[in-house]
Amino acid sequence: MALSVVIPTYNPRRSLADLLDKCMEHAGGIELEFVVVNDGSTNDAADQLEKCAERFDNLVWTTIENSGAGVARNVGADMARHDVLLFLGDDITPVNDDFFRAHAELHERMPGDNVAVLGKVVWPSPDDFDVSFVMSHIQGGGGEQFGYAHIPPYTELDWRFFYTANISVKKSVAKSWAKDGFSASFQTYGYEDIEFAYRLFNRSQGLTIIYAPLSVGTHHHKYDVAGFLRRQVSAGNAAREFVRIHPDVAAMVAPERVSQALSEPILPEEDLKIPDQLLLIEGLKAWIRLLEGSGRMGSEHWHAAALSAMFRLAYAQGYILAETDPEANLGAAYDVALTRFRDDMNRTAFIEFTGSLIPPGQLYPDGNSGLPQLMGRGRLMSSLRLWATRRPFVVSVYRMLRRAVGG
Repeated sequence: MALSVVIPTYNPRRSLADLLDKCMEHAGGIELEFVVVNDGSTNDAADQLEKCAERFDNLVWTTIENSGAGVARNVGADMARHDVLLFLGDDITPVNDDFFRAHAELHERMPGDNVAVLGKVVWPSPDDFDVSFVMSHIQGGGGEQFGYAHIPPYTELDWRFFYTANISVKKSVAKSWAKDGFSASFQTYGYEDIEFAYRLFNRSQGLTIIYAPLSVGTHHHKYDVAGFLRRQVSAGNAAREFVRIHPDVAAMVAPERVSQALSEPILPEEDLKIPDQLLLIEGLKAWIRLLEGSGRMGSEHWHAAALSAMFRLAYAQGYILAETDPEANLGAAYDVALTRFRDDMNRTAFIEFTGSLIPPGQLYPDGNSGLPQLMGRGRLMSSLRLWATRRPFVVSVYRMLRRAVGG
């Protein structure tokens, strides 16, 4: 079987020639066509592609006005010659000969156009790439970027797992990709791929995504806390657009209880507090960046839980910022998002406290902590003071947060 590998690119951080070399090295006996769409890059991407065309006779490419990854994929899909399209991120590198072969074999076994094949994406080896804690978190237990850590092999998945970093479909799923492919409504990061999959899923023939873990690519995209917070705000913007197009997905896509809050009647004082709410959110972002950068976040559980809470808040902020209804109650929505953050941090701090104070296994059968019975009030307070001396910066900032958010 032959595959058309569709690669949208915008200001690529790595050599496109190196990417194509790696693809050919791991072709696994599959005939490959490369279709690269330069999405209005402002760096040397076009020059790189001109040189690549001299070396790779199976490469076709074009440059379009910057329109977003979805539109670039549509252009590439319409240009492609083969029946199966593999959408590949320009920051993904194949690492084994099963990368393309796993896609081709599954499509041969399931020839209908209601099947997509999802490959796996991992971080490169630590020997070649500095993988930070936040990067491990978002692609691991946190799952804010990819949910691979929670997917059993060869599972049938729904539209939420249409990750265009490494996924393949039949070209025939769209009669005209320009008209029926990825929506041009998404100008920021995220959800243009999920929205496309949602439409396919709701066709009469539906859509089944098969997870093929043998197709492994490494993801060469560094993130720190600041960068991923920006990504989450952008994803929240895109989520609001998704809900605007398909209101029935709000329960699965919108931040918890935010949609309901946006529709509440506006009280006179709520609009007045929005500037302070936004300042507080930006202050919290600065706080989490400082903790991450200084390595003073306590245990790994505290670290991961604080990151998850902050990333949820940034996502909610992006969602609310993208609201266009002049009658929407933005103040109530920010209150909901900040209250969720406060509750998340309450749980996180409690676990951090008790994890330091309670011997493993000394919990009541119902799962409640036996802390009051394990030690008297005096011993408890002295232990808390000891914990605070070990983490004075965290505790002082946490007290500030509780006063600011309330509770």
